Amino acid sequence: MTLKSQLFRGDPKLEACLVQDAAHITQGAIGAHVSKIQAALIRLDSADIASGEEANSSYGPSTANAVLEYKQARNVINRSYQTQADNIVGKMTIKKMDDELDELEKAEKQVIIKNAFEASRQSLRVVLPILDGLTVFIDLVAGLQAGPIKTVLLGLLNATQARNIAVLSTRLLVPRDPLSPLFRDALRKARDIIQQNLNDSSNIIDQGNIGRCNPNQFNPPGVPFAATQRTDPDPRVSVCTPFFAAYLIGA
Repeated sequence: MTLKSQLFRGDPKLEACLVQDAAHITQGAIGAHVSKIQAALIRLDSADIASGEEANSSYGPSTANAVLEYKQARNVINRSYQTQADNIVGKMTIKKMDDELDELEKAEKQVIIKNAFEASRQSLRVVLPILDGLTVFIDLVAGLQAGPIKTVLLGLLNATQARNIAVLSTRLLVPRDPLSPLFRDALRKARDIIQQNLNDSSNIIDQGNIGRCNPNQFNPPGVPFAATQRTDPDPRVSVCTPFFAAYLIGA
């Protein structure tokens, strides 16, 4: 059995606390593991930890009191020998904290994924009306009989939409003539794909460093920012541990 939360997992003293009675953490302890317990208490209970104890990573009176209040609020009591909660972080306490942190971290990651997904939709929402307007203009000109009016409007189309026409021609590998069947068909398909993407729900999942994020799948090995495979069923996109680190740094 190992710890799951990002805050706790991998810390030797906290991992030992989970499985060994002799590794219980008590008042007087000092170190990074104590700092993590303090951080957990603040995140989970908005605990009031003395600034000196936080600075020194020391398990002092305020940390002990916060542990006691945490355990009392959740009725964390070892009934085999206790009748009331104490201020020690033992097996039951570290597991309870870890479970709560894990759930909180998962919820926070889902918020990050949702925000990132919405941000990715913003550019599509900007582009779609531009393509719609261009399509309407092209259809209008294409539907006119040859003559002075069509010539004037075609000139206006090419002048006012020059950049959009150039970008679409380059990106979609079609002629720069907006009235050509190839250009119009490519424009329609691009517009339909954007609309489909806007209609789709998120197909992003958090895989940390497993599944598509497994570092052993890459050469050289390493956890990617995100990963996807065209042949995979939905949810098709995995965001990996570095994605969340980058997001939080940029926040």
